[in-house]
Amino acid sequence: ERYNNDSTQGNKYAVYKQKIPPKQAYSSNGKLRTPAKTAPAGRAEHAARILLSDPALWDFLSHDDHAMLCEPATPAGQLLVWFEAQMNEHGVQPWGALREGLREHELESMALRLMAETESKPADPSKTQTKDQAIETQQELRALLDRMHIDRLKTLEAQTIEAAKADPTQLQRYKEIHARRKQLTESLASMGDK
Repeated sequence: ERYNNDSTQGNKYAVYKQKIPPKQAYSSNGKLRTPAKTAPAGRAEHAARILLSDPALWDFLSHDDHAMLCEPATPAGQLLVWFEAQMNEHGVQPWGALREGLREHELESMALRLMAETESKPADPSKTQTKDQAIETQQELRALLDRMHIDRLKTLEAQTIEAAKADPTQLQRYKEIHARRKQLTESLASMGDK
């Protein structure tokens, strides 16, 4: 009886050998969130996915946000240029109408891939999004855009420091860029997102 086949009995480290299921993620409305099948390729694509799912959010964005998102150098930027044109021509449209507008368009496959990867399917027009869900989505997009702006400002800081080697007056521009980046970083931290 001295030797027991149960190796976990009396072993203070046995708890580390137990298989514990991963934590489940719950949204603010208490529903279980299922992870996306694949991670988004980048922040711009994630923002595009959110906007295609909830086009009304476009109107809450600043001119700087629009300009940053619609940079045509990336496929997501090209998709958002198309999206902005649709918004200007037709106003807010549900995903189904946007989907029809993309049919046989060169950006169709990208939009479909983005929407297939979404954690929550596009809003069903017959079901209204709760106020809490709408606020949560808007906050998610704002935090994402702030991170994108911070990344751009970091790049500008580096370019300005390099330019300051030849032109010391660029140091003032660097200070302005740095102050803006610091403000955005603090704003994100105050939202609980570092």
